[in-house]
Amino acid sequence: MLDDLTFARLRVRFRVLRDFRLPAYPGSALRGAWGYALRRVRYDSRRSRCRACPLRFHCQSSRLGQYLFESPADHPFFFERPRYLRYELRRFPPPYVLEPPPGGTYRPGKFMEVAWVLVGKAIGCLPLLVCSWIGMEQALLGGTSGTVRLEEVLSLDPLENASPAEVLFDGPGKEASGSIQVADWPLIRERAAAWRVQAGEVAEIQLRFLTPVRLKNENRLGEIPDFRLLMRTLLRRITLLSVHSPLAEPIDHERLLEASTAVATAASDLRWKDWERYSSRQRQVMRLGGYVGRITYQGPLEEFLPYLLLGSQVHIGKQATFGLGRYRLHDPA
Repeated sequence: MLDDLTFARLRVRFRVLRDFRLPAYPGSALRGAWGYALRRVRYDSRRSRCRACPLRFHCQSSRLGQYLFESPADHPFFFERPRYLRYELRRFPPPYVLEPPPGGTYRPGKFMEVAWVLVGKAIGCLPLLVCSWIGMEQALLGGTSGTVRLEEVLSLDPLENASPAEVLFDGPGKEASGSIQVADWPLIRERAAAWRVQAGEVAEIQLRFLTPVRLKNENRLGEIPDFRLLMRTLLRRITLLSVHSPLAEPIDHERLLEASTAVATAASDLRWKDWERYSSRQRQVMRLGGYVGRITYQGPLEEFLPYLLLGSQVHIGKQATFGLGRYRLHDPA
């Protein structure tokens, strides 16, 4: 079963075939290229990979691709939703997070590595995803097609432990015997408990934002997040993601948000950083921005630790799906 916010972390490795350049924050560009490839996945009975695929009767219908890429609320996968889910939305957060490589120029013979975090039902769509990554050879990157070729797909320890990677794809026609590694909410809570045992009382914690974080407060962007705003945004994201992998027990938002007011901001060097992305849907360049850097919180933090650990895997804030709002968690002590 893929319940209780089960997630997996994959490393997708592409060989560079032609020169191309990615923008400073390339998540949007990579998501667009992947979306192009995903829409063109088709069953072909001449391919042994297709004949053996457990999703072979679904990949032509576009339902799986639509679920993965857009997650519209009226999709058949959402006919039965968790009872605790009260949000009325046109779309849910898609069941993945894309962690792109650095921007810049990529040369032939080199490699481009992209991390994909898959949540719940998306893990069962892995064969379709592999086909879409193969198809990225025909997609545009840096305005050019034929720039990359899928080389390898690895399943990593989702919580970044020392477990060896499992090979899920090792080139067309090659057999890969690896199995996908997963983690879930109970395991996150175990990890948080181990942190408390090792560190003692958790009264101070630091978040380092590696990619711009965009948090909205009362319909406004641009505030440095106090702890209550951070937790409100994070709890909402975790709850909405659970539509793909229902939690055994609902999150008590009201109690946690009340408790979060006892946590204060101790230090911050967050700085605003602007960036641009091209929206193919709106056919225009969009100027966006967010905070990067470190922020330290002090107070009774122990019960928030599992949520913060999970957030470091699934990101937080606007445009988290294509890599924004990524942070690492540190104990300043």
